[in-house]
Amino acid sequence: MFTGAGFSWDAKDRRGQQLPTVAALKNELWQLCFPNEPFDATASIGDVYEVALNSRKPGLSELMASRLSVDAASLPDYYKTYFDFPWLSWKPQLRPAAARILTRSTF
Repeated sequence: MFTGAGFSWDAKDRRGQQLPTVAALKNELWQLCFPNEPFDATASIGDVYEVALNSRKPGLSELMASRLSVDAASLPDYYKTYFDFPWLSWKPQLRPAAARILTRSTF
């Protein structure tokens, strides 16, 4: 099964915010690295990430964990269909992670 980029559209992070798009994440990384500089939309996310990795590692770790960790309890009901799909029987190593997600959610 494949999902597109929009699959996470309704997912929320631990602070209840929608997961960031690439453009939004690049902007947040920019603010971390260059808080007093105007945002440069032409900079690549890879370059900005590398600056953060080399100069703001603790802040980068916190930003990535907070913005890219999904609050499983906030997932809409339709996600249950994907987690219940029989692919878990084909990839047994994924069962523990899926079980944690389903246990914390309120489908």
